[in-house]
Amino acid sequence: PSAGMTGGYSIRVPDAFERAASGRNIRIRVVARTVEGAAGTRFATAYSTNELGNSRWRWFYATPEWSAVEMAYSVPQMKDGKGDFIGLLPGTAETPGVEICVVTARVG
Repeated sequence: PSAGMTGGYSIRVPDAFERAASGRNIRIRVVARTVEGAAGTRFATAYSTNELGNSRWRWFYATPEWSAVEMAYSVPQMKDGKGDFIGLLPGTAETPGVEICVVTARVG
């Protein structure tokens, strides 16, 4: 599940971004590739309000070449502002690793 402790990585977005994203559409962009010499593999990203829900995991495919993937999410209206997060989830222990060089988030 994409809520609570996930076993992945999380990036806390700034409070100003959380307020700006409240009740609006956002876009998360990730630039990634597989580790050197590895074939393609899956990874996921999610946006969590830490309060009123999340986007659920959105799965993408990384290849040996750097490439960008993007997801959109309609963020629910904030109530208490408990701190939003962007989540990143690798595949499994048996799959090749993923290198990430850029994660961006924008409102609109």
